[in-house]
Amino acid sequence: VTYVNLQYVSVEKELSYLQEHTNGNFIDFPDVDLFDDLDSAMSLSAICDFVVAANTAASVLPAVLDIPVLSWGAPYLMPLLEGKYILTLPTTHYCELDERRPTKEIVPVLKEELGKLLKDFSPEARNRRLGL
Repeated sequence: VTYVNLQYVSVEKELSYLQEHTNGNFIDFPDVDLFDDLDSAMSLSAICDFVVAANTAASVLPAVLDIPVLSWGAPYLMPLLEGKYILTLPTTHYCELDERRPTKEIVPVLKEELGKLLKDFSPEARNRRLGL
C-alpha cells in the first residue's frame, strides 16, 4: 500500500510521523497546491485506487471522479441509502462516527469497513480512468 496525502492543510508533525511509520509508503507532494489548484487536486486524486478520508473536500473530490471512498463523520445532512450518498456520490461509503472519540476507537471501525469494501478490489477501474 502506498499512502498519498490529499489534505490541503497538513501539519508537519503529522507528515513526519506518517513518513517515519509507513516504511516510505507515505507520499506528500509539497509542491502541489491542493487548496487553490483544483486541477492538481483532481489529478492527484485520479491516481488513487481508493480514498479514506474524513468528510472533507479530500473525500468529495475523488468521489466526483468515481473513485471508491470511505468517509466518516457526524450524522450526514444529505440523504443516505445503505451508507451511500443517494445519486450524488454513489462510490462513497459513509460511516457515521463521533469524531470526538479517541483515534484508538475510530481506527478499528474504519479498518473493518475498509476490509469489507476491499475484499473484491481490482485496479481495473483506476487503469481505465488513467487510460492504461
